[in-house]
Amino acid sequence: MQKPSETTDDSWVYVTSTFRREERTERSGKWLVFSALEEQDHAWEVISASTESDELGFASKAATFVDNPRQSNAKELPICVYTYDSSDLIDVARVFDQLRQLGFTQRLFYKTDDDTRAGRYANGVSLYFSPPGSSTFR
Repeated sequence: MQKPSETTDDSWVYVTSTFRREERTERSGKWLVFSALEEQDHAWEVISASTESDELGFASKAATFVDNPRQSNAKELPICVYTYDSSDLIDVARVFDQLRQLGFTQRLFYKTDDDTRAGRYANGVSLYFSPPGSSTFR
């Protein structure tokens, strides 16, 4: 596993599900898990292993410590956990529930890939949101 803190040649590290049940679609999206810099490697270790073993979405990526102009907060980095279809609430909820079971209790945001492709970042872009510690999202 490539650690975000040790990666110097790319802004992201990537992993895909070993089973690859789904592929990216025009409706794909991702849960955004933000972690403090000192927790990024551990968070990525947990999420990448769960992605590879098909417990989460079809792919995940984690921001590395390489400078990224889109990075809005220097104190925490995102990990993206992809789902194949943002309108498939059963799958979106399944991935959300698994993230909570894995111990990710911080606020979680879900964003469509369409918003990312359109360059929409920051607050108010999320399709779904879950406050810290909540077992639900809206």
